[in-house]
Amino acid sequence: MHPILCWAILASGVSVAAEPTPAPPDATIAAIVNGDVIRLTQVDELIRREFRPEVLTATQTHDIRQAVVEDLIDDLLVRQYLREHGPAVTPAEVDGQLRALMVSLRRQRRSLEEYFRETGRTEADVRDTWTNLLKFQKYVEGRTTEAELKKYYTLYKDLFDRVAVQVSQIVVRVPAGSPPGAWTAAQQQLAQVKADILSGKITFADAAKRYSVDPTATQGGALGWIARKDALVDEALARTAFALSVGAVSDPVQTPHGMVLIRVEARKPGQPTTFENVVDLVRECYTEDIRQQLVQQLRKNATIQTTIP
Repeated sequence: MHPILCWAILASGVSVAAEPTPAPPDATIAAIVNGDVIRLTQVDELIRREFRPEVLTATQTHDIRQAVVEDLIDDLLVRQYLREHGPAVTPAEVDGQLRALMVSLRRQRRSLEEYFRETGRTEADVRDTWTNLLKFQKYVEGRTTEAELKKYYTLYKDLFDRVAVQVSQIVVRVPAGSPPGAWTAAQQQLAQVKADILSGKITFADAAKRYSVDPTATQGGALGWIARKDALVDEALARTAFALSVGAVSDPVQTPHGMVLIRVEARKPGQPTTFENVVDLVRECYTEDIRQQLVQQLRKNATIQTTIP
């Protein structure tokens, strides 16, 4: 019961029945997503496959659990969506994928039973995974044309050519929920910092050490080499960086975490490609982008409860 409501009722002299003691949380549950449960055993099994749990500290285990749970939540949201809205997948289609897996294993001199033992999975698990993969594949194919893939290739050609840029940054954090004025103030601050850099009053590295609120500040803002699409770099920042020439300083860039000023220190040209030569990779990246967009939409309306021990 809310404290204010409780005190108001007590002051009025109204008799209130004692609230039942809430049941203790289920320690076996890592998250509940729209009523579906993710068990901690699922999380720890994935960690066991990818890491060496025996060498992890308690803090590392907790952080990795959090990251794995977020991935499992995303996966479950997509599965729930496909359950209701996904294209149909027949058992024969899943059988075909299972046969292909068996052929691949035979080439490695392994059996399907050995695969199940090594991965800790059952045939039902594998069938369920393939069913959802095929559903999502059909979902994407129904929304994809060659023209869209070519447009995507052109937009991210630097990615497929494996171009990289070396970037330094100055970050002014703006906390979530801040009023518009906070964003304006951060933008104006960085605009003045840029003017001072261009006029020679201060170097970019010294400005980063003085003004940046980011771990990179101690290294003069050195962020390092980034690709056109980088999981660790905001899209707006990457797009701006790849549009700059070497030595150029950007205008302030708005990201979800604050305003950023960037400078491109160097550029690796990569290797020119054609759409036809990398079409499979284009399709793979395009598919992942569709998945991420779908997850973002689903998270907005989802009921998610996470409890990581």
